Amino acid sequence: MKLRNIMRSFVIAALSCCTMTSFAQTPVLLHSHNDYVRTMPFYEAYSQHIYSIECDMFYKDGKFLVGHDLENLRKECTFEQLYLNPILNVFKLNGGKPYADSDDNIQLMVEIKSDNTDAFMKALIKVLKRYPNVFDPSVNPHACRIVVTGAYEPAPENWTKYPEYIMFDGDIHTSCSTATSMPIIQQNNWIE
Repeated sequence: MKLRNIMRSFVIAALSCCTMTSFAQTPVLLHSHNDYVRTMPFYEAYSQHIYSIECDMFYKDGKFLVGHDLENLRKECTFEQLYLNPILNVFKLNGGKPYADSDDNIQLMVEIKSDNTDAFMKALIKVLKRYPNVFDPSVNPHACRIVVTGAYEPAPENWTKYPEYIMFDGDIHTSCSTATSMPIIQQNNWIE
Protein backbone atom coordinates (compact mmCIF):
# COMPACT_ATOMS: atom_id res chain seq x y z
CA MET A 1 0.00 0.00 0.00
CA LYS A 2 2.81 2.38 0.89
CA LEU A 3 4.60 1.57 -2.38
CA ARG A 4 1.39 2.27 -4.31
CA ASN A 5 1.06 5.73 -2.69
CA ILE A 6 4.70 6.49 -3.47
CA MET A 7 4.23 5.42 -7.10
CA ARG A 8 1.00 7.45 -7.39
CA SER A 9 2.77 10.54 -5.99
CA PHE A 10 5.65 10.01 -8.41
CA VAL A 11 3.29 9.71 -11.42
CA ILE A 12 1.36 12.84 -10.38
CA ALA A 13 4.62 14.79 -9.92
CA ALA A 14 5.93 13.61 -13.29
CA LEU A 15 2.69 14.56 -15.07
CA SER A 16 2.70 17.95 -13.35
CA CYS A 17 6.24 18.59 -14.52
CA CYS A 18 5.35 17.64 -18.11
CA THR A 19 2.29 19.89 -18.04
CA MET A 20 4.26 22.85 -16.65
CA THR A 21 6.99 22.29 -19.22
CA SER A 22 4.49 22.37 -22.08
CA PHE A 23 2.99 25.63 -20.73
CA ALA A 24 6.45 27.11 -20.35
CA GLN A 25 7.11 26.53 -24.06
CA THR A 26 4.08 28.55 -25.19
CA PRO A 27 5.51 31.59 -26.97
CA VAL A 28 4.82 35.03 -25.58
CA LEU A 29 4.32 37.57 -28.36
CA LEU A 30 5.77 40.96 -27.41
CA HIS A 31 5.42 44.32 -29.15
CA SER A 32 8.01 47.10 -29.41
CA HIS A 33 5.90 50.28 -29.36
CA ASN A 34 7.50 53.34 -31.03
CA ASP A 35 10.58 51.21 -31.66
CA TYR A 36 12.40 54.05 -33.45
CA VAL A 37 13.07 55.83 -30.12
CA ARG A 38 15.38 53.00 -29.04
CA THR A 39 19.15 53.36 -29.18
CA MET A 40 19.28 50.85 -32.04
CA PRO A 41 15.88 50.77 -33.76
CA PHE A 42 14.83 47.36 -35.06
CA TYR A 43 17.95 45.55 -33.79
CA GLU A 44 17.20 45.87 -30.06
CA ALA A 45 13.75 44.35 -30.50
CA TYR A 46 14.98 41.81 -33.04
CA SER A 47 17.74 40.58 -30.74
CA GLN A 48 15.07 39.80 -28.11
CA HIS A 49 12.88 37.91 -30.62
CA ILE A 50 10.17 40.54 -30.26
CA TYR A 51 7.27 39.51 -32.48
CA SER A 52 5.89 42.92 -33.38
CA ILE A 53 7.84 46.12 -34.09
CA GLU A 54 6.11 49.46 -34.64
CA CYS A 55 7.35 52.47 -36.55
CA ASP A 56 5.52 55.74 -37.10
CA MET A 57 6.05 57.10 -40.61
CA PHE A 58 5.43 60.24 -42.60
CA TYR A 59 5.55 60.31 -46.39
CA LYS A 60 7.21 63.58 -47.31
CA ASP A 61 8.84 64.68 -50.57
CA GLY A 62 8.85 61.13 -51.92
CA LYS A 63 10.51 59.64 -48.81
CA PHE A 64 9.34 57.74 -45.77
CA LEU A 65 10.60 59.48 -42.65
CA VAL A 66 10.30 57.77 -39.27
CA GLY A 67 9.18 59.74 -36.23
CA HIS A 68 6.25 60.68 -34.05
CA ASP A 69 5.88 64.38 -34.85
CA LEU A 70 6.38 66.25 -38.10
CA GLU A 71 8.49 68.96 -36.47
CA ASN A 72 10.92 66.39 -35.00
CA LEU A 73 11.65 64.46 -38.21
CA ARG A 74 15.29 64.02 -39.20
CA LYS A 75 16.23 63.39 -42.83
CA GLU A 76 18.59 60.54 -41.85
CA CYS A 77 15.80 58.62 -40.05
CA THR A 78 14.25 56.96 -43.07
CA PHE A 79 12.17 53.81 -43.26
CA GLU A 80 14.76 52.30 -45.57
CA GLN A 81 17.64 52.98 -43.16
CA LEU A 82 15.94 52.03 -39.87
CA TYR A 83 13.66 49.14 -40.92
CA LEU A 84 13.61 48.05 -44.55
CA ASN A 85 17.35 47.42 -44.96
CA PRO A 86 17.72 45.64 -41.59
CA ILE A 87 14.73 43.39 -42.36
CA LEU A 88 16.08 42.58 -45.83
CA ASN A 89 19.47 41.87 -44.28
CA VAL A 90 18.23 39.40 -41.64
CA PHE A 91 16.10 37.54 -44.19
CA LYS A 92 19.12 37.24 -46.48
CA LEU A 93 21.41 36.08 -43.65
CA ASN A 94 18.85 33.56 -42.35
CA GLY A 95 17.90 31.86 -45.61
CA GLY A 96 14.53 33.58 -46.08
CA LYS A 97 13.45 33.54 -42.43
CA PRO A 98 13.58 36.25 -39.78
CA TYR A 99 15.51 34.01 -37.37
CA ALA A 100 17.98 31.31 -38.37
CA ASP A 101 17.50 29.25 -35.21
CA SER A 102 13.69 29.14 -35.11
CA ASP A 103 10.47 29.42 -37.06
CA ASP A 104 9.43 32.54 -35.11
CA ASN A 105 7.78 35.17 -37.26
CA ILE A 106 8.08 38.92 -37.19
CA GLN A 107 5.54 41.67 -37.77
CA LEU A 108 6.11 45.30 -38.69
CA MET A 109 3.35 47.70 -37.68
CA VAL A 110 3.48 50.83 -39.80
CA GLU A 111 1.61 53.75 -38.30
CA ILE A 112 0.64 56.34 -40.89
CA LYS A 113 1.28 59.80 -39.48
CA SER A 114 0.80 61.67 -42.79
CA ASP A 115 -2.39 63.26 -44.01
CA ASN A 116 -1.72 62.06 -47.57
CA THR A 117 -2.76 58.45 -46.94
CA ASP A 118 -3.37 57.59 -50.59
CA ALA A 119 0.12 58.66 -51.64
CA PHE A 120 1.55 56.96 -48.54
CA MET A 121 -0.12 53.62 -49.31
CA LYS A 122 0.79 53.71 -53.01
CA ALA A 123 4.44 54.37 -52.15
CA LEU A 124 4.50 51.71 -49.41
CA ILE A 125 3.04 49.09 -51.75
CA LYS A 126 5.60 50.03 -54.43
CA VAL A 127 8.45 49.48 -51.94
CA LEU A 128 7.10 46.20 -50.54
CA LYS A 129 6.33 44.73 -53.99
CA ARG A 130 10.05 44.80 -54.80
CA TYR A 131 10.66 42.18 -52.08
CA PRO A 132 8.00 39.44 -52.31
CA ASN A 133 10.36 36.89 -50.73
CA VAL A 134 10.44 39.02 -47.59
CA PHE A 135 6.94 40.51 -47.35
CA ASP A 136 4.51 38.25 -49.24
CA PRO A 137 3.45 35.08 -47.36
CA SER A 138 2.08 33.54 -50.56
CA VAL A 139 5.70 33.52 -51.79
CA ASN A 140 7.43 32.88 -48.43
CA PRO A 141 5.50 31.43 -45.45
CA HIS A 142 8.07 33.09 -43.13
CA ALA A 143 7.45 36.56 -44.62
CA CYS A 144 7.44 39.63 -42.42
CA ARG A 145 3.82 40.52 -41.69
CA ILE A 146 2.90 44.13 -42.51
CA VAL A 147 0.13 45.75 -40.48
CA VAL A 148 -0.92 49.33 -41.19
CA THR A 149 -2.15 51.07 -38.07
CA GLY A 150 -3.14 54.54 -36.99
CA ALA A 151 -6.02 56.73 -38.03
CA TYR A 152 -6.21 55.21 -41.54
CA GLU A 153 -8.63 52.35 -41.87
CA PRO A 154 -10.01 51.65 -45.34
CA ALA A 155 -13.66 50.78 -45.67
CA PRO A 156 -14.20 47.03 -46.19
CA GLU A 157 -15.31 47.61 -49.79
CA ASN A 158 -11.86 49.12 -50.49
CA TRP A 159 -9.81 46.25 -49.05
CA THR A 160 -9.36 44.69 -52.48
CA LYS A 161 -7.38 47.76 -53.57
CA TYR A 162 -4.48 46.52 -51.44
CA PRO A 163 -2.31 43.40 -51.71
CA GLU A 164 -3.46 40.59 -49.43
CA TYR A 165 -0.19 40.69 -47.51
CA ILE A 166 -1.00 44.14 -46.12
CA MET A 167 -3.25 44.01 -43.09
CA PHE A 168 -4.98 46.83 -41.26
CA ASP A 169 -5.35 47.30 -37.53
CA GLY A 170 -9.02 48.06 -37.20
CA ASP A 171 -11.82 48.90 -34.87
CA ILE A 172 -13.33 45.90 -33.16
CA HIS A 173 -16.79 47.30 -33.88
CA THR A 174 -16.29 47.30 -37.68
CA SER A 175 -18.36 44.66 -39.42
CA CYS A 176 -16.24 42.36 -41.59
CA SER A 177 -17.80 40.85 -44.69
CA THR A 178 -16.73 37.37 -45.72
CA ALA A 179 -17.02 38.53 -49.33
CA THR A 180 -13.86 40.60 -48.98
CA SER A 181 -10.42 39.07 -48.98
CA MET A 182 -8.49 41.70 -47.00
CA PRO A 183 -7.75 40.45 -43.50
CA ILE A 184 -8.05 42.88 -40.65
CA ILE A 185 -6.59 42.66 -37.19
CA GLN A 186 -8.97 43.80 -34.52
CA GLN A 187 -7.47 46.09 -31.90
CA ASN A 188 -7.29 44.98 -28.29
CA ASN A 189 -7.84 47.02 -25.20
CA TRP A 190 -4.25 47.79 -24.29
CA ILE A 191 -3.25 49.00 -20.86
CA GLU A 192 -0.52 51.62 -21.15
